[in-house]
Amino acid sequence: MSGREGLTLSKIVHYFFGIIICSLGIMLTYFSTTATTGTVDPSMFTPIGLFVALLGGLMLINKED
Repeated sequence: MSGREGLTLSKIVHYFFGIIICSLGIMLTYFSTTATTGTVDPSMFTPIGLFVALLGGLMLINKED
């Protein structure tokens, strides 16, 4: 017995939220670097976007036991 259960609902949800979080981080980073300066400098959101994208990437490569 290999102990692998295959693809379960929890794994699908885990990868789905990982993709969503990673996509949101990438979009936040992109829009904060290309936006024009208004009342608040949009470049201050770039590190937050990179952090969110990193969290999403970690969710995608994380192995569930």
